[in-house]
Amino acid sequence: MLHELGMGDLQYWHALSKLSQGTQPLLHIEGLESFPHFQGTPPSFHNCSISLTELGRQVLESKVDWIALNGIDMWLGGVHVLGKSVPWRWDDEANAIVNCRKDK
Repeated sequence: MLHELGMGDLQYWHALSKLSQGTQPLLHIEGLESFPHFQGTPPSFHNCSISLTELGRQVLESKVDWIALNGIDMWLGGVHVLGKSVPWRWDDEANAIVNCRKDK
């Protein structure tokens, strides 16, 4: 969905940092000291390598729900998505937000 709305470079780096940091990251980034931010000179990503963690593979294969493990605290389109039991997910086939709770 974000690719259709457009995403600035700092938004992209923020999303990438969320995926690669914390107790259960989906991505491993080697050779990077810090992510770009609003101040200072942005770091070089030229010599970095990015790979999926084992958890990243499991999430990609829909075997594990990363939000259920890590929670989420994000504003999307005026909606504050918060917690570990957030039922809303983007459905590429339906091109819509859907409720993925089994008890719906």
